Amino acid sequence: SLEMMLNLQYSTSSNIHRYDKLNDYKNDYLKYAEWYYGPQNRFMAALQTRYLQSTSFFTNINTIVSFQQVDEDRITRGFGDDIKYWQMEGVNVYTLTADFLKIRDNGDRINYGVETNYNIVNSDAYAKNILTGEKLPEMTRYPDDGSITQTYSAYMGYKKVIKQKLIVNSGIRYSYNHLYSGFSNQMLALPFNEIEISNGALTGSLSFVYHPTEVWKFNLIGSTGFRNPNVDDYGKIRAKDEYVTVPSADVGPEYAYNLEFGLSKTFEGYINIGATGFMTYLTDAIVREPHTVMGKDSLEFQGHQYRMIANTNVDRAMINGLSFNILADVSKSIRFKSILNFIEGSNLTQDVPLAHIPPMFGNTMIKYTTKRTFFQFDVQYNGWKKRGDMSPYGEDNEDEATPHGYPSWYILNAKAAYNLSDNMFIQLAIDNILDNYYTTF
Repeated sequence: SLEMMLNLQYSTSSNIHRYDKLNDYKNDYLKYAEWYYGPQNRFMAALQTRYLQSTSFFTNINTIVSFQQVDEDRITRGFGDDIKYWQMEGVNVYTLTADFLKIRDNGDRINYGVETNYNIVNSDAYAKNILTGEKLPEMTRYPDDGSITQTYSAYMGYKKVIKQKLIVNSGIRYSYNHLYSGFSNQMLALPFNEIEISNGALTGSLSFVYHPTEVWKFNLIGSTGFRNPNVDDYGKIRAKDEYVTVPSADVGPEYAYNLEFGLSKTFEGYINIGATGFMTYLTDAIVREPHTVMGKDSLEFQGHQYRMIANTNVDRAMINGLSFNILADVSKSIRFKSILNFIEGSNLTQDVPLAHIPPMFGNTMIKYTTKRTFFQFDVQYNGWKKRGDMSPYGEDNEDEATPHGYPSWYILNAKAAYNLSDNMFIQLAIDNILDNYYTTF
């Protein structure tokens, strides 16, 4: 049999103001009078087909052909300034995937396929005097002569169940990436007018899930990963805090080596407790560092002076984490669930914290369900993000934090619903019940 589904989507928005920018200060004065995104327009068309026909090579085939067009503009004006800045981005995304699944007579599952992705990134910018209407050239956010990124991948996976106690999953994937960007704007005076990057890598994974008894479960996963730099990594010009990120032609791919171990046990038939630990070792990790262009370490951008930074590769980085969870079906109507996570990351080469590493966080929830009613109460919580745990290059929004970092917080939420009939129900939800200040990191 053959199934086909066409998915068409279009969305737009009003202007979206950036509160976290509008409350920035510089020398005791507001930094911006205006900082907002223009209407965010997105169109997508995707055709998905599923072909069911058991043969020697496959049981079914799934394919997706899709196109997306995304537009996003950034508009800013400094407090008291007559010059207003526009940065306009447009991205066209073409995607093709074909996935084959073969289920063998003994239950083994083999899936394999190919993927390709082609992106066109266009970027434009100008400045305008709001009093005279005069237009002036300005630096674009991304390469002004445009960028093209291409990704081609082929993969295969295998799953085998051994005597209902051991499940083995394995996979292998080859990815090839090609990126090209052109630069013609001389305002930055780059020592190059194009960046071209081509890289490929073979990655794989192997996992074991072992059930020695009905109440115990162990899992072990090992995998490798590869990420080629994208246009955002090597070609972006973006001001943040005291720094401006500038293009760099020296960024290469980063590689990850992952190991994860987990265990869980069921008590009394209704309480399940588990823990998972993971370690990710990165080589050639992409991080931001101080940078110079033609001997200069600072840049005037949109009327302000910034110190330059750029993405580069460092030899080694490490991310570790632990997660604990409990799930209890106290009765047919009552369920209790709680999870707690700890993560840390370090740039081992420079002995400084990695960016974007969240502090301790978790959630605890109790839910009551009957045939007609539903009630849920949960608490979300977050630990301190100390300043000493933040990246030294402005990626963790220190300007939004207190002198000691981001305080810990918790919020309380409640939700209830009642089925009036088989076709109608009413629902009420109240979030952040105590109106407690919080900032998710």
